[in-house]
Amino acid sequence: MDTSQIVWIIVAVVVLLIIIGLIAFFAKKRNKAKMHERQEADRAKAAEVRQSAQATALGAREREAEAHRVQVDAEQADIEAERARIEADRMRRQAEERKADAQGIRDESQEQLRKADEMDPDINTDDKRKGGRGDDRGAGDRDENRGRDLNRDDEGRHVARDADGDQRRP
Repeated sequence: MDTSQIVWIIVAVVVLLIIIGLIAFFAKKRNKAKMHERQEADRAKAAEVRQSAQATALGAREREAEAHRVQVDAEQADIEAERARIEADRMRRQAEERKADAQGIRDESQEQLRKADEMDPDINTDDKRKGGRGDDRGAGDRDENRGRDLNRDDEGRHVARDADGDQRRP
């Protein structure tokens, strides 16, 4: 082998190494470009996912706020219902008190009428205890056809009358 052959072999090896180096350089550059494109696509996808997550979080906050408003409204309705129940109880107690007062006044009035009947010489109190009135006295206030006192009802209670003699209603 002569020197020229060795030089040509060395030149061929160097050219081959340069070609291999260039192929490796461009392949690496192309891989970097693809990786850069992939990273950009991943960044875009991540941005979309973040935006979607933010929209979902905003929707969740809106629903939480609405749930809180509904909860407050429900609590307010409970408070109003409790107030109404308390007011109804108060009104029931007041009605019972007024009813008891009216009964007391009615009883007192009946007692006064009973005392007046005992004092009245035209009323036979022995017959009143039996549910009737004597027919031997007080003929001036009695209905001649029925034999009863016009100032008393069927149960013997005193009845107020107007100037025409008609029974007054309470």
